[in-house]
Amino acid sequence: MGDHVVGLASKACKHALKVIHCWLRKLHRSAIRRPTLTLMALALILVASTLGLGQLRMLMSIDDLADPDFATYDQLKSLKKNFLDQDELYAVIRRKDGELPTKAELCSLSSWIQTTSDNRADIKAIVSTLGVVWPVETADTFQALPLLNIDCTDPAKDESEAIKKGLAKIAQSPWRGTLTSHQGNDVAVLIYPAARHEASFFGTFDHQVIDDLEASLTKGVLEKNPNLEASWIGDGIFQYHLRKGYESMPLLNLLMSLIVIVLFRYYLGTFKSSFIFLQLVVWVSLPVYAGMALAGHPIDTLSSSLSLMIFVSSLEDFLILSHFMRNWSWRKAFDRVLLPSFFTSLTTTIGFGSLVFADLGIIRRFGLWAAVGAALEWIVLFAVFPAVIVKFPQLQNWVLPKQPTNKAFEALLTYKPGRWVTRTAMLVFPFAIMAAHQLHVSDSPEKLLKESHPTRQAVNVIEQTRGWRSAISLIFQDSEKEAFNREVLANVSRWPLVDQIEDAYHVRDFLTGHLSPEMRNFIMSYVQTDTIGHRLGPSDGQSRAIVYLKGLDIVDVNKMRSQVSELCPKGECWLAGSLVSYGELGDRVLGTLYESLGISLILVGGILAFISLAVRPSAFWPLLLSAMWGPAALLVIFYIFRIPVFYVTSMIATILVGLAGDNAIQFLFFSARQGMQKSVTQVGPAALLISLSMIATSAVFFFGYFDPMRTLGLMLIVGVALAFLGDVWILRGLSQDH
Repeated sequence: MGDHVVGLASKACKHALKVIHCWLRKLHRSAIRRPTLTLMALALILVASTLGLGQLRMLMSIDDLADPDFATYDQLKSLKKNFLDQDELYAVIRRKDGELPTKAELCSLSSWIQTTSDNRADIKAIVSTLGVVWPVETADTFQALPLLNIDCTDPAKDESEAIKKGLAKIAQSPWRGTLTSHQGNDVAVLIYPAARHEASFFGTFDHQVIDDLEASLTKGVLEKNPNLEASWIGDGIFQYHLRKGYESMPLLNLLMSLIVIVLFRYYLGTFKSSFIFLQLVVWVSLPVYAGMALAGHPIDTLSSSLSLMIFVSSLEDFLILSHFMRNWSWRKAFDRVLLPSFFTSLTTTIGFGSLVFADLGIIRRFGLWAAVGAALEWIVLFAVFPAVIVKFPQLQNWVLPKQPTNKAFEALLTYKPGRWVTRTAMLVFPFAIMAAHQLHVSDSPEKLLKESHPTRQAVNVIEQTRGWRSAISLIFQDSEKEAFNREVLANVSRWPLVDQIEDAYHVRDFLTGHLSPEMRNFIMSYVQTDTIGHRLGPSDGQSRAIVYLKGLDIVDVNKMRSQVSELCPKGECWLAGSLVSYGELGDRVLGTLYESLGISLILVGGILAFISLAVRPSAFWPLLLSAMWGPAALLVIFYIFRIPVFYVTSMIATILVGLAGDNAIQFLFFSARQGMQKSVTQVGPAALLISLSMIATSAVFFFGYFDPMRTLGLMLIVGVALAFLGDVWILRGLSQDH
């Protein structure tokens, strides 16, 4: 009965496969029969795509990684609206020898702050150590003077003692650890740039402000006072370096192109092959980016590498086609590779496309457009490029018949593991199931930049001088509920991750504790209208406390968010900020991994089952196990080496499922007449060439500006190597034919 059912299913799949093959041949041959019309359509699409690129935008803020369905989304937007918390720049200016700043140095900085505030319309507000005031009340007078009240009109006057006392006073104030260090031996400046009214390619934030401010501070203060140094951090600085990273992507594309030129010249014997391949990649990439622009999807930290990913995934079909063109005419090579390459592109499309079901918008967008790119790659190569060949016959052959020989390569291709080795290798699957439940999430925004990056180094300076690395906001729904709010603050201040808290109540206590009741109200009205008070509120009845944290790991931040919910069960308070929303993003990472990986496994497994029933039913299980062995082994590596899961690494296994099934499909189609072992021998050199090319081009990610791209590159290299071992060695070990 079972054999009868398999037979019926096999017959149905064979018929369906013939229908698919027939339609694909019609599409392929239409390009050959109507080359002029095909090329005109291509030219029209490319021109339209180029024109549409003008609508493309860059995602420049970590805040934009938060999806509208995030629980923290509205809270983040409310924070930006009600409080002065947008694109801020934070600079610590200190002496290199650790001593107190001199009067001349402070006067130089004061002059720069005043000039910047007066002359730059693109600066909304400035807060600095030099602006901290201390109210003094007598029977007849009332004054609010800066604690660093130095007379810069008289350079000869010695005010070192006043500077020492002023900084010491600030070091005992609510701004200890923010506007000066714990030791009270440096100063800080908080700058809030104004947003541009019209968005450019890089959004509404004017990144030229960063260059101008850093240059003017260097020229106006640091060069005149060589003992001073400045460390810059803040959301504005982060956005600035995001742009720097995006601007570096064309150089990575160029480097990848150079690698392809060298590899293709060695393996395929001509420069023509790389020229054709690079043209095909451009023809695929332009419509993809134009589609992103039309859909309103921005370029972000993931999609900025989309062109590189299209590059890598496009190698499969082109190299397998080139491999068979060594001995066949271009028409025969296209015809023989047409159907298997359709399914390899389909599995790659599915691998990327499964990410569309992810919980995170940034991954959904990447998966969607990578899937579109994978589908377009097959269409361009098999339904468009043949028309180019017909019109330009000199492109009919781009490979030399002679293939370079390498004993190491031959050993890789001919090795067949023994039965016990193959069976032992199958233990990867139960270990992978176990590992999938033991993966840990860890990430922080600063990890987008490598450890040696100046911004990471600046964060280290902040930690050394102030004890904290990041800040989030604790929002109180009703600022008038002082007793309850103070109790919450007291609880939060005792948490291990919290270094210090800046809140409106302690600011009021510090500034008014020595004043008469009449003057207390006056000074608080003044502070609330001043920038230094506006940062805390109240605003729309709400107030906030700035909570300074000793770390940035999202696991700790998510734990704090849960703890705050317990302190304020009725929504009396909540945590908000870029880091809080980034933490919620991390909360969804494992769900993204499991859901997209599961969908990808089911769909790719279904395609392998369909082809196996149509071509070689007995080959299904060896093919499925060998194709899934690489991604499973990668999960085990994640577990063994404690590689953290975050929004970049969460999609690696899914992508590799799509790529790993490619070799299996090629082997399956070519095994119909000669058996699986001979099929691996025939197609194996192409599979090795594809794997080596993918590894070499993936190495380009190591030169990326963003640190997660280096992790992505490493995981791709390891994953492709494991996939090759599974596709060739494990398949040989599982196959019984000779």
